[in-house]
Amino acid sequence: MSKLHIKLIEARGLKSADVGGKSDPYCSVSINGTKPFHKSKVVKKTLDPVWNETYTLTIKDPVKDNLVVAISDWDRIGSHDLLGIVRFPVAALMDNQPKDEWHNIEGKKKNSKGKGKLHLILHYAPTGTPFQKKVVQKQQQNNMMNQNQNQMMGQQNMMNQQNNMMNQQNMMNNQMMNQQNMMNQQNQMMNNQMMNNQMMGQNNMMGQNNMMNNQMMGQNNMMGQNNMMMGQNNMMGQNNMMMGQNNMMGQQNMMSGKKMKVNKKDKKKMKKEMKKMKKKDKKKKKKKK
Repeated sequence: MSKLHIKLIEARGLKSADVGGKSDPYCSVSINGTKPFHKSKVVKKTLDPVWNETYTLTIKDPVKDNLVVAISDWDRIGSHDLLGIVRFPVAALMDNQPKDEWHNIEGKKKNSKGKGKLHLILHYAPTGTPFQKKVVQKQQQNNMMNQNQNQMMGQQNMMNQQNNMMNQQNMMNNQMMNQQNMMNQQNQMMNNQMMNNQMMGQNNMMGQNNMMNNQMMGQNNMMGQNNMMMGQNNMMGQNNMMMGQNNMMGQQNMMSGKKMKVNKKDKKKMKKEMKKMKKKDKKKKKKKK
């Protein structure tokens, strides 16, 4: 046969049965409300009794059997007043795990509403394993759950740290990209400045070439003007020569006309004058040479 372990912990908000507004509650624990019974101690003058008592009952039919806990008010004289009942099916404990729960208290009639709640720890053990060992096992399970939670929290913290590192890396990458962009912009500005300087240098060279061309053109114009002046001088010289020739021809004509009129004395005079003129011409030619 299997065993049902019951730990009667406490009750709260029980029905008042005494004149002073209190009760003297105790509990009777059984299977299906039949003998054998386990009776708890009486806690006097309270509606919130605490017992902390443990019992073990034999289960014949775990499918049909029910745990029945009757809560009564103890009286020194006369019958005891029933405050309420808690019924719980053993079949709900077939998973062999302890259940720590608060149960609503029913009225005298089945399924009728009573007042207050009852705190029980129940453990159905088919092999008769002591109730306390199961509690230790539950604590171990809780410890394992806590360890798992701690591990999960540690993993979450590691993930958060990795995310932070990734965010920092992304920030560094963004800074490097910004610096690279700034360097590219500076290089572009320097290249543009160099191109502008080259264009200005080329423009200056073109300006210098234009100035040299203008100077050469001015020199050519001056040479042309000089040539024109020389041509004019040549023309004037030719004119002067022609005028001189004309003068000489006029003189000759005058002389030939005078010959016809002059006498011998005049001829002598003219010859002397001619000689003087020739001498003068020779002297002039020598001076020119």
